Amino acid sequence: MTLFDRLLPYQRAFVLDPARFKIWLSSRQIGKSFGTAFEAATDCAKHPGAEWLVMSAGQRQADEWMLKASRLSRAVALEMSGTDDAVRVEVSASEIRFSNGARILSVPANPDTARGYSANLVLDEFAIHEQDREIWAAVFPTVTNELSGQKKIRVVSTPKGRGNKFAELWEEGGPQWSRHKVTLDDAIAAGLRVDKAALREGVADEDIWRQEYFCEFLANDTTYFPLDLIRACERIPAPEAPPDAPRFLGVDIGRAHDLTAIAELAAVGEELRLVDVETIERAPFAEQRELLWSRLSRPSVRGVAIDATGIGAQLAEETRAKFGSRVEPVQFTNAVKNGLFQSLHRAMEEARLVLPADRELREDVNAMHRKISTGGNIQFTAPRRPDGHSDRACALALAVDCAERNARRGPIIMPEVLVAPAQFRARRLA
Repeated sequence: MTLFDRLLPYQRAFVLDPARFKIWLSSRQIGKSFGTAFEAATDCAKHPGAEWLVMSAGQRQADEWMLKASRLSRAVALEMSGTDDAVRVEVSASEIRFSNGARILSVPANPDTARGYSANLVLDEFAIHEQDREIWAAVFPTVTNELSGQKKIRVVSTPKGRGNKFAELWEEGGPQWSRHKVTLDDAIAAGLRVDKAALREGVADEDIWRQEYFCEFLANDTTYFPLDLIRACERIPAPEAPPDAPRFLGVDIGRAHDLTAIAELAAVGEELRLVDVETIERAPFAEQRELLWSRLSRPSVRGVAIDATGIGAQLAEETRAKFGSRVEPVQFTNAVKNGLFQSLHRAMEEARLVLPADRELREDVNAMHRKISTGGNIQFTAPRRPDGHSDRACALALAVDCAERNARRGPIIMPEVLVAPAQFRARRLA
């Protein structure tokens, strides 16, 4: 078996494509770097004096690509040993030299470095390159200078939102680009051995799953809960919950600038009904504690998820000490917020959440934006307004999470449900 035989069909298709300009929109972890490294290594082995330049998003990515390229280069040299075209390979951290004068070079991804070379080019994970437009402006004229010969360009990446040069090249680059797209399902169908279910469970994030494994260009800044989605969950009048229905609380802690919000959901069959969202403005923590503990003292309240970030840490700790395992302190890391708001979104999409037609809650939830950073990370943010910072939305997301966690643990017979009858009120505890 030759090295080429080890490539999966989609890798072979990319390597064999003779186009001068190729772009590969790819799922994570399907061997795209192996494919581009294979093309560079075999081209150098077969063509004396060939030069390839790789620019990766960061040093770690550059090291990984060069490691693959060095192993492939040695393997190609071994495969060609004993033939008239035999080559030897010398490898250093940033350069692979072939005895026929060809070489593969790894350089930092910045505009100044890009201007100094005229070689076949690999832009690896180009969607997350810093200064991607400046790099492109610097490198394209150099690579396409006909005086230096017909150089090739390979642009390869998993999508990282819109507004970057990779997305622009893929969608608007024109007919001169040969496009290759491989999702995780495409790769599995082609023979890639991977446990898709385990991957999906490990990601635990619908947006990241769609972006990283199914090649979707997500908008960089979008309203995550459109008004149509929120209104579809609203009921007029909001259905009431039986007094003995299990209750779950979500508590977002504020003090000087933000509201403290307590959302209470009731599990009714396969619904969670929002019984109440109470807001507290500029109240001493002792009064906030008294209000929260009075709710938790009711037997129907089965659990509470409470913001334990920053100023909420002490109240969360004291509440946990008094009420035990019913209380789940939640640290608002970016990953945790992603999970909370995506669970809320999923519950709304699946019509498991019923909401009252309340303007303040609607505006709070609608104000939540999902942003994709230049590094491809997903963040949830909301503008700060005079009446808070989408505190009601945070409390609602915490309550949903609390209810769903309890549903998974049992003994309450209630899948993942949410809903809302409602008395909405804002209180000022002086």
